[in-house]
Amino acid sequence: MTVEGDVLDANGDKICEIVELWRRDLIECVRELIGKPTLSGVRYAPEQVFLDEEGTEQRIDETWTAKMWWDMQGQLPEGATIIPIILGSDKMQLTVLSGNKSSWPVYLTVGNIPKSERRRP
Repeated sequence: MTVEGDVLDANGDKICEIVELWRRDLIECVRELIGKPTLSGVRYAPEQVFLDEEGTEQRIDETWTAKMWWDMQGQLPEGATIIPIILGSDKMQLTVLSGNKSSWPVYLTVGNIPKSERRRP
């Protein structure tokens, strides 16, 4: 695809560059993540965890322990579940001494996977 930049050439026209765009189907990625047999502790329902016996101080440390999941789950039909999509991107330098080429990969995971597993290489 052609991308128009904000730098002008000698004629005052914006410089354009042809770049490659690689993509994958979001649904396929989620299916692959959820279906991985090596993952343990994948959650499909909300849970409430309390720090005290009275149930007044709630611990929220995973997506399935947050109020958001409870609110959304209540709006779904019986047997359905939430799959929170987590996206991230960060600039990656591709060339070191010449070319000044960078990429911005988009990383995807789902909130059903425990943090301890999501953060592993």
